[in-house]
Amino acid sequence: MGLVRNQPVGYPAAGFLYPNPFLSYNESVADGVAELMRLILMNAGQFYLCGYSQGAEVVVRTLRLMLPGQPLAHRAGDLLKVITFGSPCRPPGPTLLGNNPPGSGISRIYTPEQFRSRTYDFVLDGDIYATATDDTLLHLGYEALTPLELDLPFALKIFTLIQSNEFLALLNLANTPENFAKVVRTAIVVGDFLIRNPHIHYNDWPAFNGVTGVDRAVQIVATGSTGGP
Repeated sequence: MGLVRNQPVGYPAAGFLYPNPFLSYNESVADGVAELMRLILMNAGQFYLCGYSQGAEVVVRTLRLMLPGQPLAHRAGDLLKVITFGSPCRPPGPTLLGNNPPGSGISRIYTPEQFRSRTYDFVLDGDIYATATDDTLLHLGYEALTPLELDLPFALKIFTLIQSNEFLALLNLANTPENFAKVVRTAIVVGDFLIRNPHIHYNDWPAFNGVTGVDRAVQIVATGSTGGP
């Protein structure tokens, strides 16, 4: 395997953990996609795409621009692999590394089918951004909060939002037992997340066959394979 040059994507990231009170998550992602698209167009040759958390969503939304008829379609063949950590766009089902995390990405905006055979999603158990299940309201919290400028971490805002009467009334959920159960389940899941916060441990929890997600990703890039089963 030849040398790989690291090319950061510079944009005003307003992620799940460190929101920007002057910039919404959606606006930040759009800025990231525009900058990544610019970098892909100006750099010839094969490349990897790698993103953590919000950065993973930037990557996945950029992948959509590589579909037929889109402005980056001519570069799709140059894409070697995609590596994500805690992706809010992780599709449901097993990952390429053999994991089968519950649920799917909180955004419900999934990696396009065309690129899933080259996408390695690293997902830690309990990471709500990559394991949102249908028995919670996590994806609705995402839809409600991402257009807004926030001054607190995303999980805290979700925890407050899903318990507010205004939110439940707006979504017409308050009077149904099934959705009341979803409110309770969401509170439990987010509460556990706030205590353990697996989303920040892809670099130090050896949860992937005895190594961290970051170390396994390095193996993938260095060897051109998964670095083991």
